[in-house]
Amino acid sequence: MSHRLTFTKEDGHLHFRVEGPNTVAATRGYLAEMRETCQREKCTVALVEENLTGPSINLLEVFAIVSSEVPKAWPWVTQVAFVDVNPEHSWENRAFAEDVAINRGLMMRVFQTVADAKEWLLKTAAERITAQK
Repeated sequence: MSHRLTFTKEDGHLHFRVEGPNTVAATRGYLAEMRETCQREKCTVALVEENLTGPSINLLEVFAIVSSEVPKAWPWVTQVAFVDVNPEHSWENRAFAEDVAINRGLMMRVFQTVADAKEWLLKTAAERITAQK
């Protein structure tokens, strides 16, 4: 089974929901589809609500995925709020992915809840508007 990615347009961002197996192929697949959707919808801010089944992928795989996918994201994706709703997955892996993404120029934060992720997106959007004035 492959991944299934859906999205809704929300206030200033696209809210993606992804389901499927927690594999490298599924992760790369949904990231490519997310990037294409952001480009088509002309929205560079994304909230990713990931619900992939199976054990966490290892840190080397996390590093490889993030290192190769972040450069492809620009300019179509500039900010990502990420929530992994599977409680069995490693928080350390998520925090590591955040560090790798930030070190490669993507504004990304990981959260434990969708509500916290949305709050961060709204706050940073307000900060961008204030900075433009």
